[in-house]
Amino acid sequence: MKRVIMMLSASGFVLALAMASWAQVKVLPTQTVTVDGTVETIDYPKRVVTIKTTTGEFHTFDVPEGARRFKERRAQLFTNVFQVERMTSRIDTVVARLKAAARNAGEAAEFERGGVEMRNRIVSRAKNIAMQLAAPEPQPLVFDSRGSARLAGWQFRKDRGEPAGDEVAMEGVPSLHLRAASGESIASWRAKVLLEEGRYRFQALARTVQVEPLTNKVELGNAVGIRISGDHRTNGLSGDISWTTLEHEFVVTPGGEEKELVCELRASKGDAWFDKRALLLLRLPR
Repeated sequence: MKRVIMMLSASGFVLALAMASWAQVKVLPTQTVTVDGTVETIDYPKRVVTIKTTTGEFHTFDVPEGARRFKERRAQLFTNVFQVERMTSRIDTVVARLKAAARNAGEAAEFERGGVEMRNRIVSRAKNIAMQLAAPEPQPLVFDSRGSARLAGWQFRKDRGEPAGDEVAMEGVPSLHLRAASGESIASWRAKVLLEEGRYRFQALARTVQVEPLTNKVELGNAVGIRISGDHRTNGLSGDISWTTLEHEFVVTPGGEEKELVCELRASKGDAWFDKRALLLLRLPR
């Protein structure tokens, strides 16, 4: 099994590296500088990207002239390089050879499961990238005179197991619904917002029924709660809880940032609802 994992994982790494490299190359008039790291922030109005390297250093890149070419190039890479049918076909070929060389039926079954997992990851990644490419360029979130903004544009995301998500009316309340019905599940509703520098409070109203939180230790938090992508949360609802207010405060650094708001369920069983009308972002005094 180590052999198939190494081979398939290597393929996934190459694909992920190709996609990640879109945001890691700075094109100058006379040279190209490649930075190995992850994108920390994107200031869309100023077209500035901040990248954190593997050594912990931060590099900021101005991309005013290259922004249009950047978008065009990543779309070309997705169309011409990230070809799902060709990649999954290659996985099928590799798995077939490994199964033919398997020492027993159990090992052959492990090879097959490894192939299925990798195929599913590629298909899921392709869908995610397609959604990103189709999304309009974000604009700064607009707040009312009281410093409050209603949140929209929520997208369902499944990270583990077979959870379900839909938009329903719970007790007459229009809600974002999450369900864990068959084993360990991680799912969420997410919305991205572009924010100026400052302090903010993400606020929601949630209800749960028979929620059994995951028992593993997760820094991000288990059960039902809200947070910002990448943040640890202290709020959490489990069991049977009537409509309850949840809050998560965070800070946006100078220059502004795009933040991803998360309403999530990390459980082995149960349902959660988030009142769509009560999903708010509040701008706090500095």
